[in-house]
Amino acid sequence: MILWTDCIWVGTWCMIVNAENQILLMKRSQQSKNQRWYWGLSGWTVEYWESFEEATKRETKEELDVEIKIIKLLALTDHIIKEDRQHWVSPTYLAKIVSWEIKNLEPHKCDELRWFDLDSIPELLTEPARAAIDEFKERLKLGLYFKEIFERI
Repeated sequence: MILWTDCIWVGTWCMIVNAENQILLMKRSQQSKNQRWYWGLSGWTVEYWESFEEATKRETKEELDVEIKIIKLLALTDHIIKEDRQHWVSPTYLAKIVSWEIKNLEPHKCDELRWFDLDSIPELLTEPARAAIDEFKERLKLGLYFKEIFERI
């Protein structure tokens, strides 16, 4: 067995939305373990004995130096990356930032951080990001999440 291949991994992701319904995406770098130069969400692997929500909060703090409030589980993705021989089970949470100074603490993994309007999402997206964004758009059409996103903490 080769590290990062030939097994199923659990990676949890965080879709951060601001008051303008913009989504924070991170452009993966050359050093990423997979899907280099794709846009994705904050997150990575769940550690042993850690809940999905704990991992989501920890990873977001490690990558962006922000505290988040998780609103809801948004998507669950069976993320298979055949070219890298990786299989991920990926829960993605909808969240908002509690502390607002975003920093890229992992520039070796992330080339760029950027807020995107829902109508200008880049084409080159990781599968968990695509699934979460599509689900978020559908739920917004139904009028869901407005109160949860915009209420004061």
